[in-house]
Amino acid sequence: QMAGPEANDNLNLELSKEHCSGLIWPAARALLDWSSSAEVLRGARVLELGAGTGWFALKCAETRPDMAEICATECELAMDRLRRNLRANAPPGSVVVSGAELDWADAFESPVLAQG
Repeated sequence: QMAGPEANDNLNLELSKEHCSGLIWPAARALLDWSSSAEVLRGARVLELGAGTGWFALKCAETRPDMAEICATECELAMDRLRRNLRANAPPGSVVVSGAELDWADAFESPVLAQG
């Protein structure tokens, strides 16, 4: 079962049931649970593929202030909502959270991946 508005926790997210990118998926919560104690993420730069609402990137930045950066990616269709959600919920800490358009069909040609 996908999460509804109650899953926003303390975030003000724009959600939508019209496309899979507008939902908070149970896998995002599971990934957040794992990431909250994963030593490998200390100082890490993370690329999130298919970030949807941006919930994971925002919550991870909140719970892991020791990370360097999270780049949340999404397809063109869902980028406007992702950007709005990231702007409306910018984390107060030192973790840089950004959004970038990434089409998986052209991923290897994308400047997002070239940034390393």
